Amino acid sequence: MTLKAFPSTLVPPKTANKTIFLELYRLNSMEWSMNTNPFAPFLELTEPLMFSPSNAQQLNQSLVPSYPVGSVVDAVIQLNPGNPKHPLHKHGRKAWIIGQGPGLFNWTDVASAMKAHPEYFNLVRPPYRDGFHTPDSVPSANWMVIRYIADAQSVTFFHCHINIHTVGGMAVALMEGMTTAPTNIPQYYIQWDQAAAKVQGTRKAKREVQDDVAAGVGSYMPAIVERV
Repeated sequence: MTLKAFPSTLVPPKTANKTIFLELYRLNSMEWSMNTNPFAPFLELTEPLMFSPSNAQQLNQSLVPSYPVGSVVDAVIQLNPGNPKHPLHKHGRKAWIIGQGPGLFNWTDVASAMKAHPEYFNLVRPPYRDGFHTPDSVPSANWMVIRYIADAQSVTFFHCHINIHTVGGMAVALMEGMTTAPTNIPQYYIQWDQAAAKVQGTRKAKREVQDDVAAGVGSYMPAIVERV
């Protein structure tokens, strides 16, 4: 919290108009979450949300926080007991790390928290980062707040940079102004996605045949992929 943004003109907006709450959990030895529910790795096999934003409606909404372009967003990160320091990485625009405190975040927004405990916050040249560590919360809960400006239409991945935590589900996809798909997606991206879908369909068909031949042996993975 002592690292100052550079240059000095990089200061956060004084207020936010959108607050999202992210609860980090260690669910078991293999599963983690950034917002109560794990972001299953098999979602990587589905069509990109950038191409079909309406697909987000089929997902658990805790995994796809949504807000319009132009929002000033406060992301309140609640670290429940059992969480070590997490090196979090927010893709896209950087964020100001404006607050950190012990226990549970028991306020409806940052403005209310600042009135109750101004000593927990810093709006005067706070760190401006796309990667940062959360406080160690193994013995007891802590929270921190980042503030950022969503100034472009985007699906932004926000995740822990410990690979096993990301694979275990510690991630969300921030739907920033994604009511419709962007009109400027390069055609070769779309063509690549369509080709990838065709290949996945072929592989799926082969696996189904193999499963029939093997009388169910090895059917675990295809079943998961089909459900996703």
